[in-house]
Amino acid sequence: MRSRDGHATTLLEESPRPWKIWLRSSASLATLFAALLFATRVPPFSLLETWLGDIRLALLAPSAPPHPKIAVIEINEETAAKIGRRSPIDRGLLAKLVDTVASAEPAAIGIDVLFDEPSEPEKDAALLAALQRVRVPVVLGWIDAVNAPGAIEHWQETYLENFIRRIDNPLVVPGLSVMREDRDGVVRQLLLRAPAGAVRESFDLLLSKSAGGTAPVGLTRPLAYYGHPFKDQQPFTRFPAHLLFPDVPQIWRVQSRTLASRVVLIGANLLNVDLHRTPFASDPLTGQSGTPGVYLQAQGVAQLLDGSGVEAVPSWAAALLIAGLAAFGFLIGRREMAWSLRVIVGFATITLLLVAAGAIFHYGGATAPVVTPGPIFPLVMPAAGFLIAMTIGIAHARQLHAAERRFVRSVLTRYVPSEVVDHLLFHPEDMKLGGERRMMSFVYTDISGFTTLCESADPKLLVPALNRYLSGMTSIIYDHKGTVAGFIGDAILAFWGAPLDDPEQAEHALRSALAMNRFAKEERRNAAAEGLDFGRTRIGVHRGLATVGNFGGAARLEYMAHGDAVNTVARLEGANKYFQTDIAASEAVVAEAGGIPSRPVGDVVLRGKAHSVAVFAPADDDSPGLADYCAAFELLRQGSPQALAAFEALHRRQPEEPLAAFHLERLRRGETGITIVLEDK
Repeated sequence: MRSRDGHATTLLEESPRPWKIWLRSSASLATLFAALLFATRVPPFSLLETWLGDIRLALLAPSAPPHPKIAVIEINEETAAKIGRRSPIDRGLLAKLVDTVASAEPAAIGIDVLFDEPSEPEKDAALLAALQRVRVPVVLGWIDAVNAPGAIEHWQETYLENFIRRIDNPLVVPGLSVMREDRDGVVRQLLLRAPAGAVRESFDLLLSKSAGGTAPVGLTRPLAYYGHPFKDQQPFTRFPAHLLFPDVPQIWRVQSRTLASRVVLIGANLLNVDLHRTPFASDPLTGQSGTPGVYLQAQGVAQLLDGSGVEAVPSWAAALLIAGLAAFGFLIGRREMAWSLRVIVGFATITLLLVAAGAIFHYGGATAPVVTPGPIFPLVMPAAGFLIAMTIGIAHARQLHAAERRFVRSVLTRYVPSEVVDHLLFHPEDMKLGGERRMMSFVYTDISGFTTLCESADPKLLVPALNRYLSGMTSIIYDHKGTVAGFIGDAILAFWGAPLDDPEQAEHALRSALAMNRFAKEERRNAAAEGLDFGRTRIGVHRGLATVGNFGGAARLEYMAHGDAVNTVARLEGANKYFQTDIAASEAVVAEAGGIPSRPVGDVVLRGKAHSVAVFAPADDDSPGLADYCAAFELLRQGSPQALAAFEALHRRQPEEPLAAFHLERLRRGETGITIVLEDK
């Protein structure tokens, strides 16, 4: 072939090379996947994942009953008001608390108070005496400049060390009570040990060991928060210090049983005293900016006693999630669809990711004996992978389209002026080349038992009857402006909306189906009079996107439609067998047609489909009992217990009504609602 400028070329030389485009896209996706796996550990992505994790914890952490092994005695503002002192905390009160709590025989006592400055001498002596005679393990709060630079002065550290040294009781030991905060000031880590300093083991670890808890290796580990501190059910049993009543036997018997065998923490819950920021502050409605340190210590002890931890999904599962969403995003990007639909699909996918990850986190943990959150799925990288891969898919589709466009132009310019080619390329509606995507309406009909009839009937009777049947059905389709796509034995596929546009295609398809149903019943009676047991004609009606055009080869072409809509209309035809109806139409076609009476069947999951389709049974205008049926169906939709009685009454009045009998049988089997799953065709 010779081009217009005289250079010899071939179509093969100028044909598009899609494999090159696929190769570039595959390389881009592989690079993207590797980058996403690496970026999970690199700021700002790791920080964003951390912040999303905070929000997930604040909003979705499951409530838990008060921890069975821990109790907290808090010195709050009301306590401070009663004793007339806020700082330092009254050591006479602490001495009384030590004696009182120890008498209840707890597993251990933790005093999250720093004795880093002098108080009243007689009260200091009382506290030292109480600690000297205590016969249960006691851990005292400790802090030093090595592990908490700037948090304590040298003289305070010296006083604290001397105070604890005066206690000659091996059951009383200091524990490092430093809160391990991340760079943003949020406590997400549980301190176990310090690499340096006079006291190495943490306050939480010593308390846990005293009560028989685990002692994991390492310096820190992620803090697995127990329960939700700002919901109705508090994670820890708590007592205001001024409400312990050992001098009231009736009350103390209850309180002592609560404290017995538990780890009891004593600390302050005062404004602007030992407050720390936690992930729960991310909740815009209930989050608080500061959590008392004694409750964070209780969280650490709970984690060590339970042997729990922050459970992240395995690396391979995270990589699989990233790869899966990236592949899905690429497919969505390269798929031909409206931008609005692509945005909706993208938004729905990200929403589904968030909802699924949140549901697994909230409901996926253990429920007994300890309530814990479920596994943590990554969010940032899967979402980013989906969006970036969708962009790559869009670019891939555009490259393929551009290559095809260049090829078509190179071919057409050999026969027509380039100005005409450019016009056709920019106005393809003027000349459709090959197939195209259209919104179409479909009707699919089939005769039940026809294969068996063919094997037993006399061909001399069967063939004329079948031809008469097909001829009449075809005439009805043509009368309603439809196109017969073809015959498959006794089955007929017809469509509306191609090759010519039809604004009323849904109504034409439905009215054609009703007319074909009347004709088929008449032909069945005629065939019976001739000795042929013609089966019942079942009809499916649907509306959806399909690819329509000339298909075939050089020897034969066929104008045909392909796509999920064609598959769905065939499934709808088969669903009639299940419902004992003649016509099954999807909501897509019934809603578009309007004005045609129809009985709702239910939300039907057709065979081979993942999602349900609202199915209706269109009826003639004079169909009896339609209003009564719709009223009974609405009760079924609402899950009303009155639905059974309504369908029983309807069935008594109209025993020949198949849908009333169908739903009545479902209700008697104990089924409810309008969702119906079809396992067979």
